Amino acid sequence: MKILLLAGEESGVLYANRLKALMPTDEVRGYEDYGFKVADLAVMGFVAVLKKIFYFLRVKRTMQRAIDEWRPDAVLTIDYPGMNLKLAAYAKSKGIRTVHVVCPQVWAWKKGRIPKIEASLDKLCCFFPFEPKYFKPGFAEFIGHPLAEGYAARDPKSYEKGLVALLPGSRLGEIERNLPAMLEALAKLPGARAIILKVLDRQGNGNTTRVLDALDWVDKNKAIYNIRILNFSVGFLPGAQDEDQREIVEKLEHLWDENVVVVAAAGNNGPAEGSVTVPGISRKIITV
Repeated sequence: MKILLLAGEESGVLYANRLKALMPTDEVRGYEDYGFKVADLAVMGFVAVLKKIFYFLRVKRTMQRAIDEWRPDAVLTIDYPGMNLKLAAYAKSKGIRTVHVVCPQVWAWKKGRIPKIEASLDKLCCFFPFEPKYFKPGFAEFIGHPLAEGYAARDPKSYEKGLVALLPGSRLGEIERNLPAMLEALAKLPGARAIILKVLDRQGNGNTTRVLDALDWVDKNKAIYNIRILNFSVGFLPGAQDEDQREIVEKLEHLWDENVVVVAAAGNNGPAEGSVTVPGISRKIITV
């Protein structure tokens, strides 16, 4: 069976990898097989999209051509509705079965999209139990949230009281917009003793200068916001030079000495091709 599995941002890629594991005998292709990287696809905001409009038009034309020429048995899209729902609608118009994972937030804004979404898909898989009721009977199905399932499998006794995980989003624009407000809210939470702060995502959405600035910010604000765990994707620093690497290592070493635990999340597939790993800090990094 041929499956076109399309995920246009990091969180969707994580879910896509889990789905791939359930389809070992199927031929699965995605954006990356046609030369499009998630780091380039995952932008947020009207202006950011407008700046890359010709790039996204090329993505759309290329993937439509892939649907015509490769002729998958099904198109499975994950989130990223701005592009994915357009491609799903195109595939359905060609008689190809379409399934979308992660319900667009029609319950929060633009309910007028509902008829168009229903016309674009054969099935919609929802993460939240209240979402299917917004669509025609039998169209949308609640499948549960993968993150909730992961935490449900843990022993509640293992949870640390007062530990707050901030999840601003996987796209750099989301982090820049959402994280400051989250931190301000956290400062008002009595008893919050630890947070998880994401500095650089797994696909390398950032650069060395931005990483260094982020580490400086963590150092200056660790006491104010009780920062105790730093989620740092150390294996993905595109273009980092030796001098930059040494500076990053020094900053991470300093944070460790200041009792900030560094957690390196290298992803399911290890470092990306051509990425630069930072040497000398494996003894002080917990890899997950």
